[in-house]
Formats: sequence, C-alpha cells, structure tokens
Amino acid sequence: MTEDEERTRNKAVVTRFFERMNAGDLDGSFALLADDCLWFSLSSRKFSAKEQMRATIAHVNEAMLRALIVQTVIVLTAEENRVAALTEGTAEGLNGARYDQRYHFLFELADGLITRLWEFNDTFHAREFFSLNEEGRVPDRPS
Repeated sequence: MTEDEERTRNKAVVTRFFERMNAGDLDGSFALLADDCLWFSLSSRKFSAKEQMRATIAHVNEAMLRALIVQTVIVLTAEENRVAALTEGTAEGLNGARYDQRYHFLFELADGLITRLWEFNDTFHAREFFSLNEEGRVPDRPS
C-alpha cells in the first residue's frame, strides 16, 4: 500500500467512525478501535481504555441526552498514520439544553484500526453541560 493509499484508508476509517457514532451505533464505531486502543479526553486529562470509553459514552447517550451528539466534520486531514479532525458537535440534554461544542480529534491508526485517540474540546462548556466531577468524569457513570 502506498502512503497516499494509507492516508486515504485512514481518513475513510475516521469518517466511518463518526458516521457510526452519529447514528448511535456504538458497536459499529467501537469495532473500528483496536482492542488496546487508548482514548485521551482533555476534560479528564487521562487516557481511558476502549471499553471504559464505550461504557461512558453509552451512559451519556442513555442517561443524559435526548438527542445524541452529532459530529459534523469541518476539516479532515491525514499525514503518516495520523488523521486530524475538526468537528462541531451538537446535542440536546434531557432538560432541553443545547450542547454546542467544538472539537479537535487526533487519531493514530495501524492496519485499518484506530489505536489511539485524543479528544480536545471546550472543557468549561463540557463541565457545565455534563456536570463533570473534579476529575473531569461524567457523574454516576459505570466503572
């Protein structure tokens, strides 16, 4: 595979990841993550394991949102084994509040799977909307 083909494939994987997340297909989106994938969140300033992030996102979707977070990709660029995405994320809370967030994601990929993911956003807005605790974690989420 040429470098150009690898960049194209990696961008397609990231695009499918967002499409599946937007559709609420956690199984499909997380199938694109390697088993040992680590996900960094700026809110907690920590890496979390794949299944821990899946449980957190499922909890947020089921217990905190009336409408899922929909990520609109504004910019998608790839270099070597990395893909960077600038997105706008919108959702609606159970109380009717609007979630209107800007994100930067950096993905590392190997063999067509996401191996590491960094998520950067407006932490003040996330803390306010989701009532994050002192560690930047969603309250009452599964362990």
